[in-house]
Amino acid sequence: MEEAGDNPNSLADSLKNRSLQSQLQRFLDGRTRNPRWSTLEPVARHYGVRVEAFLDDEAAETVGQARGFLGAAPSSSVDRAASSAPVSIRTAPRPLTVRELVVQLGAALSAYDLPARKAVGSLLADMANDPSDAPLAADRIERLLGEPGNEQRPKSSNSKGG
Repeated sequence: MEEAGDNPNSLADSLKNRSLQSQLQRFLDGRTRNPRWSTLEPVARHYGVRVEAFLDDEAAETVGQARGFLGAAPSSSVDRAASSAPVSIRTAPRPLTVRELVVQLGAALSAYDLPARKAVGSLLADMANDPSDAPLAADRIERLLGEPGNEQRPKSSNSKGG
């Protein structure tokens, strides 16, 4: 936005979506950690990037470098690739196996309380019915775990779970 001379107001005007202004401002101010995909999608389309560039540091860095914002000057072929090719967000040198993903998910969820873990399990079960819903399930899981009351908590050593 800065490079294009835009701010949340001007961008919302350009996209003919005034309600987007306040959503963008909350995201930029850090008041919204997990904006909705539907909020970011028109912005990504406007700037010719994938939505992941707003949500993943590695994808953002790739786009920033390709566009010349971060260090190395882009070549035109790199710039085209950054705006149209899928951006890989995995950090492993090879695709993770389902087992590795499940183990990582279990470790990540271990710090959350039982109701939050059950809700994540339910969303994963829904995704199993239709794997194309994975991005939607991931978005819902991130929002769920970020909601007040679902923060990570140290596990209690007493039997009442308190």
